[in-house]
Amino acid sequence: MEDVRHADKLKVQLEREKCEASVHGLQEFLFQVRGNLHHFYSKNTKTHGTPFNQGDFESVALLTMFVASAAIDHRAYALRVAQNEI
Repeated sequence: MEDVRHADKLKVQLEREKCEASVHGLQEFLFQVRGNLHHFYSKNTKTHGTPFNQGDFESVALLTMFVASAAIDHRAYALRVAQNEI
């Protein structure tokens, strides 16, 4: 089951980054992972993204897509409410 696989991977990655499974913890986690992927430093022991390990970041990408989609939906709803469409 895909959901379980992603949940298990995210739990491991959250623990590795020392982030809790909460809203604040997920925000911190995404910020840290983005930094790891964007700011390469050869002496850093944390996992960095390469074309050869993209699969390691599949669950993080799915989480990021979910968060972005929820933010867009929330903003679209707020705009419809402001325009008295709902």
